[in-house]
Amino acid sequence: MARNLLNTLSTVQIVAIFVFGSVLLAISLATTIRKLVPDIAERQFEELASGLRVVYELLFALILAFVIASVLDKFNDSEHTVGAEATALAQMMRNNLAFPADVQERLSKGIGVYVQATVDDEWESMRHGKSSPEAAAALETLYALYAGYSPDGSAATEFYNQALAHLDDVATSRRDRLALSTAKLPTVLVVMLPIGVVLLLVLEYRPRLAPRSQAGFMGTLALVLSSTYLLTIVLDYPFSGDVSVSNEPLTSGVLASLVGTTPRKAQPGDRQLRLTARALAGVWNSDAYGVVVLRPRAGELRGTYRLADGTVRGKVGTDGVFRGVWCEHPTRKPGHSDDSSDAGLVEWRLLHTRDDGDIVSGTWSYGYQRRRDGSFEPDGSWDLERLEIDKANDLEHRIVTEPPGAYCHAPPLRGQR
Repeated sequence: MARNLLNTLSTVQIVAIFVFGSVLLAISLATTIRKLVPDIAERQFEELASGLRVVYELLFALILAFVIASVLDKFNDSEHTVGAEATALAQMMRNNLAFPADVQERLSKGIGVYVQATVDDEWESMRHGKSSPEAAAALETLYALYAGYSPDGSAATEFYNQALAHLDDVATSRRDRLALSTAKLPTVLVVMLPIGVVLLLVLEYRPRLAPRSQAGFMGTLALVLSSTYLLTIVLDYPFSGDVSVSNEPLTSGVLASLVGTTPRKAQPGDRQLRLTARALAGVWNSDAYGVVVLRPRAGELRGTYRLADGTVRGKVGTDGVFRGVWCEHPTRKPGHSDDSSDAGLVEWRLLHTRDDGDIVSGTWSYGYQRRRDGSFEPDGSWDLERLEIDKANDLEHRIVTEPPGAYCHAPPLRGQR
Protein backbone atom coordinates (compact mmCIF):
# COMPACT_ATOMS: atom_id res chain seq x y z
CA MET A 1 0.00 0.00 0.00
CA ALA A 2 2.75 2.47 0.94
CA ARG A 3 4.64 1.70 -2.29
CA ASN A 4 1.52 2.31 -4.38
CA LEU A 5 0.95 5.58 -2.56
CA LEU A 6 4.49 6.75 -3.31
CA ASN A 7 4.14 5.82 -6.99
CA THR A 8 0.69 7.36 -7.39
CA LEU A 9 1.03 10.71 -5.63
CA SER A 10 3.76 13.32 -5.76
CA THR A 11 5.84 14.11 -2.69
CA VAL A 12 4.06 17.45 -2.29
CA GLN A 13 0.66 15.73 -2.37
CA ILE A 14 1.73 13.11 0.16
CA VAL A 15 3.08 15.77 2.54
CA ALA A 16 -0.09 17.83 2.16
CA ILE A 17 -2.35 14.88 2.86
CA PHE A 18 -0.29 12.97 5.40
CA VAL A 19 1.58 15.61 7.39
CA PHE A 20 -0.79 18.55 7.35
CA GLY A 21 -3.72 16.16 7.68
CA SER A 22 -2.14 14.78 10.86
CA VAL A 23 -1.62 18.30 12.22
CA LEU A 24 -5.26 19.26 11.60
CA LEU A 25 -6.45 15.98 13.09
CA ALA A 26 -4.35 16.43 16.24
CA ILE A 27 -5.58 20.00 16.76
CA SER A 28 -9.17 18.96 16.13
CA LEU A 29 -8.94 16.09 18.61
CA ALA A 30 -7.37 18.34 21.26
CA THR A 31 -10.13 20.91 20.78
CA THR A 32 -12.84 18.22 20.85
CA ILE A 33 -11.48 16.65 24.06
CA ARG A 34 -11.43 20.05 25.77
CA LYS A 35 -15.07 20.60 24.81
CA LEU A 36 -16.27 17.10 25.72
CA VAL A 37 -14.29 16.86 28.96
CA PRO A 38 -13.84 20.46 30.16
CA ASP A 39 -12.68 19.36 33.62
CA ILE A 40 -10.00 16.95 32.40
CA ALA A 41 -7.30 19.11 34.03
CA GLU A 42 -8.81 18.40 37.43
CA ARG A 43 -8.98 14.66 36.88
CA GLN A 44 -6.20 12.07 37.31
CA PHE A 45 -5.13 12.15 33.63
CA GLU A 46 -2.21 14.54 34.05
CA GLU A 47 -0.72 12.66 37.03
CA LEU A 48 -1.00 9.34 35.24
CA ALA A 49 0.38 10.69 31.97
CA SER A 50 3.35 12.42 33.61
CA GLY A 51 4.34 9.15 35.28
CA LEU A 52 4.42 7.28 31.99
CA ARG A 53 5.61 10.10 29.76
CA VAL A 54 9.37 10.03 30.46
CA VAL A 55 9.76 6.26 30.14
CA TYR A 56 7.60 6.08 27.02
CA GLU A 57 9.36 9.02 25.33
CA LEU A 58 12.73 7.30 25.84
CA LEU A 59 11.46 3.96 24.54
CA PHE A 60 9.77 5.50 21.51
CA ALA A 61 12.83 7.63 20.70
CA LEU A 62 15.05 4.50 20.71
CA ILE A 63 12.70 2.62 18.37
CA LEU A 64 12.36 5.60 16.05
CA ALA A 65 16.13 6.16 15.95
CA PHE A 66 16.67 2.49 15.09
CA VAL A 67 14.12 2.62 12.26
CA ILE A 68 15.51 5.85 10.78
CA ALA A 69 19.09 4.53 10.91
CA SER A 70 17.95 1.31 9.22
CA VAL A 71 16.16 3.00 6.31
CA LEU A 72 18.96 5.54 5.86
CA ASP A 73 21.49 2.72 5.59
CA LYS A 74 19.22 0.99 3.09
CA PHE A 75 18.92 4.10 0.94
CA ASN A 76 22.69 4.70 1.05
CA ASP A 77 23.35 1.04 0.21
CA SER A 78 21.04 1.38 -2.80
CA GLU A 79 22.94 4.39 -4.11
CA HIS A 80 26.26 2.63 -3.53
CA THR A 81 25.06 -0.48 -5.35
CA VAL A 82 23.95 1.50 -8.41
CA GLY A 83 27.29 3.31 -8.43
CA ALA A 84 29.21 0.03 -8.20
CA GLU A 85 27.20 -1.44 -11.08
CA ALA A 86 27.86 1.63 -13.25
CA THR A 87 31.57 1.55 -12.40
CA ALA A 88 31.86 -2.12 -13.38
CA LEU A 89 30.10 -1.49 -16.70
CA ALA A 90 32.34 1.50 -17.44
CA GLN A 91 35.42 -0.60 -16.72
CA MET A 92 34.13 -3.23 -19.14
CA MET A 93 33.83 -0.55 -21.82
CA ARG A 94 37.45 0.44 -21.20
CA ASN A 95 38.60 -3.20 -21.25
CA ASN A 96 36.90 -3.63 -24.64
CA LEU A 97 39.27 -1.09 -26.18
CA ALA A 98 42.00 -3.76 -26.09
CA PHE A 99 40.05 -6.02 -28.48
CA PRO A 100 39.73 -5.85 -32.28
CA ALA A 101 37.30 -3.22 -33.53
CA ASP A 102 34.62 -5.71 -34.62
CA VAL A 103 34.74 -7.52 -31.25
CA GLN A 104 34.78 -4.20 -29.41
CA GLU A 105 31.67 -3.09 -31.27
CA ARG A 106 29.82 -6.37 -30.61
CA LEU A 107 30.60 -6.37 -26.90
CA SER A 108 29.87 -2.67 -26.47
CA LYS A 109 26.49 -3.10 -28.13
CA GLY A 110 25.76 -5.94 -25.71
CA ILE A 111 26.60 -3.67 -22.78
CA GLY A 112 24.42 -0.99 -24.35
CA VAL A 113 21.43 -3.33 -24.58
CA TYR A 114 21.80 -4.23 -20.90
CA VAL A 115 22.15 -0.60 -19.81
CA GLN A 116 19.17 0.44 -21.93
CA ALA A 117 17.01 -2.38 -20.54
CA THR A 118 18.03 -1.49 -16.99
CA VAL A 119 17.42 2.24 -17.35
CA ASP A 120 14.22 2.05 -19.40
CA ASP A 121 12.53 -1.11 -18.14
CA GLU A 122 13.99 -2.34 -14.87
CA TRP A 123 13.96 1.05 -13.16
CA GLU A 124 10.21 1.23 -13.75
CA SER A 125 9.77 -2.37 -12.57
CA MET A 126 11.69 -1.68 -9.36
CA ARG A 127 9.24 1.12 -8.53
CA HIS A 128 6.78 -1.71 -7.96
CA GLY A 129 9.24 -4.07 -6.27
CA LYS A 130 9.79 -6.26 -9.34
CA SER A 131 12.65 -7.19 -11.65
CA SER A 132 12.75 -6.88 -15.43
CA PRO A 133 12.94 -9.96 -17.68
CA GLU A 134 14.40 -7.68 -20.37
CA ALA A 135 17.36 -6.76 -18.17
CA ALA A 136 17.82 -10.38 -17.06
CA ALA A 137 17.89 -11.56 -20.67
CA ALA A 138 20.31 -8.80 -21.67
CA LEU A 139 22.68 -9.84 -18.88
CA GLU A 140 22.58 -13.47 -20.02
CA THR A 141 23.27 -12.36 -23.59
CA LEU A 142 26.21 -10.30 -22.38
CA TYR A 143 27.72 -13.37 -20.72
CA ALA A 144 27.22 -15.30 -23.95
CA LEU A 145 28.94 -12.59 -26.01
CA TYR A 146 32.03 -12.69 -23.82
CA ALA A 147 31.98 -16.48 -23.76
CA GLY A 148 31.96 -16.46 -27.56
CA TYR A 149 35.18 -14.48 -27.84
CA SER A 150 38.67 -15.99 -27.43
CA PRO A 151 41.33 -13.31 -26.96
CA ASP A 152 44.57 -13.55 -28.90
CA GLY A 153 47.72 -12.57 -27.04
CA SER A 154 48.64 -12.05 -23.42
CA ALA A 155 47.58 -8.38 -23.29
CA ALA A 156 44.15 -9.06 -24.76
CA THR A 157 43.75 -12.06 -22.42
CA GLU A 158 44.52 -9.93 -19.38
CA PHE A 159 41.95 -7.32 -20.36
CA TYR A 160 39.45 -10.07 -21.18
CA ASN A 161 39.86 -11.60 -17.71
CA GLN A 162 39.37 -8.18 -16.14
CA ALA A 163 36.22 -7.66 -18.20
CA LEU A 164 34.82 -11.00 -17.02
CA ALA A 165 35.54 -10.07 -13.41
CA HIS A 166 33.73 -6.76 -13.90
CA LEU A 167 30.83 -8.61 -15.54
CA ASP A 168 30.52 -10.74 -12.39
CA ASP A 169 30.49 -7.50 -10.39
CA VAL A 170 27.63 -6.25 -12.56
CA ALA A 171 25.62 -9.42 -11.90
CA THR A 172 26.30 -9.15 -8.15
CA SER A 173 25.35 -5.47 -8.03
CA ARG A 174 22.14 -6.14 -9.96
CA ARG A 175 21.19 -8.90 -7.53
CA ASP A 176 21.85 -6.61 -4.56
CA ARG A 177 19.93 -3.77 -6.22
CA LEU A 178 16.88 -5.96 -6.77
CA ALA A 179 17.07 -7.27 -3.22
CA LEU A 180 17.11 -3.73 -1.86
CA SER A 181 14.16 -2.77 -4.06
CA THR A 182 11.99 -5.53 -2.55
CA ALA A 183 13.22 -5.42 1.06
CA LYS A 184 11.15 -3.52 3.62
CA LEU A 185 10.96 -2.96 7.35
CA PRO A 186 9.69 -5.85 9.47
CA THR A 187 5.91 -5.83 9.82
CA VAL A 188 6.11 -5.53 13.59
CA LEU A 189 7.98 -2.22 13.28
CA VAL A 190 5.63 -0.93 10.60
CA VAL A 191 2.70 -1.62 12.93
CA MET A 192 4.40 -0.38 16.10
CA LEU A 193 5.37 3.02 14.72
CA PRO A 194 1.87 4.43 14.02
CA ILE A 195 0.55 2.93 17.25
CA GLY A 196 3.47 4.47 19.09
CA VAL A 197 2.79 7.86 17.50
CA VAL A 198 -0.85 7.78 18.61
CA LEU A 199 0.09 6.78 22.17
CA LEU A 200 2.71 9.51 22.35
CA LEU A 201 0.19 12.12 21.25
CA VAL A 202 -2.21 10.91 23.95
CA LEU A 203 0.43 11.01 26.69
CA GLU A 204 1.67 14.42 25.54
CA TYR A 205 -1.78 16.00 25.80
CA ARG A 206 -1.42 18.96 28.22
CA PRO A 207 -4.86 19.85 29.63
CA ARG A 208 -3.56 22.74 31.76
CA LEU A 209 -2.34 24.73 28.75
CA ALA A 210 -4.44 27.56 27.37
CA PRO A 211 -6.56 26.57 24.34
CA ARG A 212 -4.36 28.31 21.79
CA SER A 213 -1.14 27.11 23.39
CA GLN A 214 -2.49 23.59 23.55
CA ALA A 215 -3.50 23.63 19.87
CA GLY A 216 -0.06 24.96 18.92
CA PHE A 217 1.73 22.37 21.06
CA MET A 218 -0.28 19.41 19.73
CA GLY A 219 -0.03 20.65 16.14
CA THR A 220 3.75 21.04 16.36
CA LEU A 221 4.13 17.61 17.94
CA ALA A 222 1.94 16.04 15.23
CA LEU A 223 3.99 17.82 12.54
CA VAL A 224 7.27 16.43 13.87
CA LEU A 225 5.98 12.90 14.39
CA SER A 226 4.13 12.60 11.08
CA SER A 227 7.09 14.05 9.14
CA THR A 228 9.45 11.57 10.78
CA TYR A 229 7.13 8.66 10.10
CA LEU A 230 6.70 9.75 6.47
CA LEU A 231 10.49 9.93 6.14
CA THR A 232 10.80 6.28 7.20
CA ILE A 233 8.22 5.26 4.58
CA VAL A 234 9.92 7.21 1.78
CA LEU A 235 13.40 5.89 2.54
CA ASP A 236 12.12 2.34 3.02
CA TYR A 237 11.34 2.21 -0.72
CA PRO A 238 14.54 3.60 -2.30
CA PHE A 239 13.41 2.98 -5.90
CA SER A 240 9.79 4.18 -5.56
CA GLY A 241 8.23 7.62 -5.51
CA ASP A 242 9.74 11.03 -6.27
CA VAL A 243 12.51 10.71 -3.67
CA SER A 244 14.27 7.69 -5.11
CA VAL A 245 17.69 6.45 -6.16
CA SER A 246 18.60 7.84 -9.56
CA ASN A 247 19.84 5.81 -12.52
CA GLU A 248 22.09 8.75 -13.48
CA PRO A 249 25.33 6.77 -12.84
CA LEU A 250 24.22 4.34 -15.60
CA THR A 251 23.62 7.13 -18.09
CA SER A 252 26.66 9.35 -17.54
CA GLY A 253 30.36 9.27 -18.24
CA VAL A 254 31.52 6.47 -20.52
CA LEU A 255 28.08 4.85 -20.40
CA ALA A 256 26.39 7.94 -21.84
CA SER A 257 27.43 6.85 -25.33
CA LEU A 258 25.31 3.70 -24.90
CA VAL A 259 22.02 5.39 -24.00
CA GLY A 260 22.38 8.63 -25.92
CA THR A 261 23.39 12.09 -24.80
CA THR A 262 21.02 15.05 -24.66
CA PRO A 263 22.12 18.13 -26.60
CA ARG A 264 22.80 21.12 -24.42
CA LYS A 265 19.91 23.58 -24.30
CA ALA A 266 20.56 27.28 -24.69
CA GLN A 267 20.99 29.00 -21.33
CA PRO A 268 20.46 32.67 -20.39
CA GLY A 269 23.71 34.52 -21.00
CA ASP A 270 25.00 32.16 -23.70
CA ARG A 271 26.84 33.92 -26.49
CA GLN A 272 28.42 32.27 -29.54
CA LEU A 273 32.05 33.11 -30.26
CA ARG A 274 34.07 32.44 -33.39
CA LEU A 275 35.85 29.09 -33.37
CA THR A 276 39.02 28.75 -35.46
CA ALA A 277 40.74 25.67 -36.84
CA ARG A 278 43.86 26.61 -34.91
CA ALA A 279 41.93 26.83 -31.63
CA LEU A 280 40.14 23.52 -32.25
CA ALA A 281 43.30 21.60 -33.09
CA GLY A 282 44.57 19.69 -30.05
CA VAL A 283 43.68 16.98 -27.56
CA TRP A 284 40.17 17.06 -26.12
CA ASN A 285 38.05 14.94 -23.83
CA SER A 286 34.37 14.07 -23.89
CA ASP A 287 32.75 12.25 -20.98
CA ALA A 288 30.63 10.10 -23.28
CA TYR A 289 32.98 9.46 -26.19
CA GLY A 290 36.41 9.71 -24.63
CA VAL A 291 39.54 11.46 -25.84
CA VAL A 292 39.54 13.09 -29.29
CA VAL A 293 42.66 14.33 -31.10
CA LEU A 294 42.10 16.94 -33.83
CA ARG A 295 44.88 17.97 -36.22
CA PRO A 296 45.06 19.99 -39.46
CA ARG A 297 45.53 17.72 -42.51
CA ALA A 298 45.08 18.43 -46.24
CA GLY A 299 43.21 21.69 -45.75
CA GLU A 300 40.79 20.34 -43.14
CA LEU A 301 40.71 19.12 -39.56
CA ARG A 302 40.95 15.38 -38.99
CA GLY A 303 40.40 13.66 -35.69
CA THR A 304 40.56 10.24 -34.09
CA TYR A 305 38.92 8.74 -31.00
CA ARG A 306 39.07 5.26 -29.52
CA LEU A 307 35.41 4.23 -29.57
CA ALA A 308 35.06 1.77 -32.50
CA ASP A 309 38.21 3.25 -34.09
CA GLY A 310 36.25 6.42 -34.76
CA THR A 311 37.40 9.30 -36.94
CA VAL A 312 36.25 12.86 -37.67
CA ARG A 313 36.87 15.20 -40.56
CA GLY A 314 35.58 18.65 -41.43
CA LYS A 315 36.25 22.38 -41.62
CA VAL A 316 35.59 25.51 -39.62
CA GLY A 317 33.37 27.83 -41.67
CA THR A 318 33.56 31.60 -41.93
CA ASP A 319 30.85 31.77 -39.28
CA GLY A 320 33.18 30.12 -36.75
CA VAL A 321 31.36 26.76 -36.62
CA PHE A 322 33.05 23.40 -37.26
CA ARG A 323 30.97 21.23 -39.58
CA GLY A 324 32.04 17.73 -40.47
CA VAL A 325 31.34 14.05 -40.35
CA TRP A 326 32.17 11.19 -38.01
CA CYS A 327 32.43 7.50 -38.81
CA GLU A 328 33.20 4.26 -36.99
CA HIS A 329 34.02 0.63 -37.59
CA PRO A 330 32.94 -1.59 -39.32
CA THR A 331 31.37 0.09 -42.37
CA ARG A 332 32.17 3.78 -41.73
CA LYS A 333 29.01 4.50 -43.74
CA PRO A 334 25.55 5.79 -42.86
CA GLY A 335 22.85 3.13 -42.65
CA HIS A 336 19.10 2.98 -43.03
CA SER A 337 18.51 3.10 -39.26
CA ASP A 338 20.26 4.23 -36.10
CA ASP A 339 21.29 0.65 -35.36
CA SER A 340 22.93 0.17 -38.77
CA SER A 341 24.48 3.62 -39.16
CA ASP A 342 28.22 3.91 -38.60
CA ALA A 343 28.56 7.52 -39.75
CA GLY A 344 26.89 10.88 -39.37
CA LEU A 345 27.25 14.64 -39.05
CA VAL A 346 28.92 16.63 -36.29
CA GLU A 347 29.10 20.32 -35.42
CA TRP A 348 31.13 22.13 -32.77
CA ARG A 349 30.60 25.69 -31.57
CA LEU A 350 32.49 27.90 -29.16
CA LEU A 351 30.12 29.36 -26.59
CA HIS A 352 30.64 31.86 -23.80
CA THR A 353 28.42 30.83 -20.88
CA ARG A 354 27.57 32.69 -17.73
CA ASP A 355 28.34 29.76 -15.40
CA ASP A 356 31.15 27.82 -17.12
CA GLY A 357 32.96 30.43 -19.18
CA ASP A 358 34.03 29.45 -22.70
CA ILE A 359 33.05 25.91 -23.74
CA VAL A 360 33.09 23.89 -26.95
CA SER A 361 29.56 22.57 -27.37
CA GLY A 362 28.78 20.00 -30.05
CA THR A 363 26.00 17.90 -31.53
CA TRP A 364 26.00 14.86 -33.79
CA SER A 365 23.54 12.84 -35.84
CA TYR A 366 23.17 9.44 -37.48
CA GLY A 367 23.32 9.75 -41.27
CA TYR A 368 24.01 12.73 -43.49
CA GLN A 369 20.54 14.25 -43.72
CA ARG A 370 20.45 18.02 -43.45
CA ARG A 371 17.61 20.51 -43.41
CA ARG A 372 17.27 23.10 -46.15
CA ASP A 373 19.16 25.66 -44.10
CA GLY A 374 22.12 23.28 -43.69
CA SER A 375 21.37 22.31 -40.08
CA PHE A 376 20.47 18.80 -38.94
CA GLU A 377 18.37 17.05 -36.31
CA PRO A 378 20.83 16.09 -33.52
CA ASP A 379 20.81 12.63 -31.99
CA GLY A 380 23.10 13.57 -29.13
CA SER A 381 25.63 16.00 -27.72
CA TRP A 382 29.42 15.93 -28.09
CA ASP A 383 30.93 18.57 -25.84
CA LEU A 384 34.70 18.91 -25.56
CA GLU A 385 37.12 19.91 -22.81
CA ARG A 386 40.72 20.68 -23.73
CA LEU A 387 43.45 18.49 -22.22
CA GLU A 388 46.95 19.77 -21.54
CA ILE A 389 48.60 16.72 -19.97
CA ASP A 390 47.23 13.70 -21.86
CA LYS A 391 49.02 13.57 -25.24
CA ALA A 392 47.00 10.53 -26.45
CA ASN A 393 49.96 9.15 -28.39
CA ASP A 394 47.98 6.23 -29.81
CA LEU A 395 45.45 8.60 -31.38
CA GLU A 396 48.21 10.90 -32.65
CA HIS A 397 49.82 7.87 -34.30
CA ARG A 398 46.57 6.96 -36.05
CA ILE A 399 46.28 10.43 -37.59
CA VAL A 400 49.76 10.09 -39.06
CA THR A 401 49.54 6.50 -40.25
CA GLU A 402 45.92 5.86 -41.22
CA PRO A 403 45.03 6.27 -44.90
CA PRO A 404 42.59 8.97 -46.03
CA GLY A 405 39.94 6.28 -46.57
CA ALA A 406 39.70 5.79 -42.80
CA TYR A 407 38.31 9.31 -42.45
CA CYS A 408 34.74 8.63 -43.47
CA HIS A 409 32.98 8.29 -46.80
CA ALA A 410 32.07 11.95 -46.55
CA PRO A 411 29.41 13.72 -48.60
CA PRO A 412 29.96 17.30 -49.76
CA LEU A 413 30.20 19.27 -46.54
CA ARG A 414 27.27 21.57 -47.15
CA GLY A 415 26.68 24.41 -44.81
CA GLN A 416 30.24 25.72 -45.10
CA ARG A 417 29.89 29.46 -45.30
